[in-house]
Amino acid sequence: MGRVLPVVTKGLECVKTEMSLHVLAYNFRRLIAILGIGSMMNAIRTYACFLEALAAFLWTAFSRGLTEKQNRGCGILRCFLMPGN
Repeated sequence: MGRVLPVVTKGLECVKTEMSLHVLAYNFRRLIAILGIGSMMNAIRTYACFLEALAAFLWTAFSRGLTEKQNRGCGILRCFLMPGN
């Protein structure tokens, strides 16, 4: 199937994180093999622009539709969509 990667961290949470990074690297290598570097970078840029536009849209839609009292209760939404605020 493939070679076994040695795990250099200790503890379940650290090993989970390390394995997630291995899987991410493997998936990026597959993506590069399928699309090529240029197409992959273009797809990542397009997706980043989409996420930025979606976040701005959701932020304006939710902040306009909420009263001040309701807006204070939306801390998670505010932190997720606009981390600088």
